[in-house]
Amino acid sequence: MTRRRRAFGLMMTSFVIFVTLLFFFTMLSLRLPPLMLLGLTVIYAGFTVGLVWMGMTLRERLQQRAFQGKKQASDDTDSHQQRVIEVDLPLEEAYDLALEGLQALDGQPAPVPDDPLLRLETLVPRTQTLRLLRTNREMGDIEAALRLRTLGMSDLVDFSRISVRLQRLDARLD
Repeated sequence: MTRRRRAFGLMMTSFVIFVTLLFFFTMLSLRLPPLMLLGLTVIYAGFTVGLVWMGMTLRERLQQRAFQGKKQASDDTDSHQQRVIEVDLPLEEAYDLALEGLQALDGQPAPVPDDPLLRLETLVPRTQTLRLLRTNREMGDIEAALRLRTLGMSDLVDFSRISVRLQRLDARLD
């Protein structure tokens, strides 16, 4: 099971437990017989689990459909893109430039999916948040990740990882 599915499953399980307990304590105030109260709570919990399962299944199918057109065969929907850029700057200045470029991604609007059904998610404004995971100025390495932020709440998992590796092409001193 992927990390994303585990995180989403944990979130949904917590939601079901919270809603079921809320229902139980709300029904407790009606002073119903204990067996009837327990039976109603179990029925309500089953109904909630069914709705959550349908929602998770629909989201998974929509996600698979969105990535199918992009020819990404991995189960985790991982993609790897690589760019080589030559910059005529010292390593420290190139590092600062790369870090500044990554910081420009923070707070930008989230990418819009191609699928019309997934575009419904864009009705709620979403932005992307940059997280610097690891930086090493001397080696010229930067590891970063992007997460979606919806209504001020950050997602549990990253939707994109970015690695920057700087290296000297010519060590000659002129």
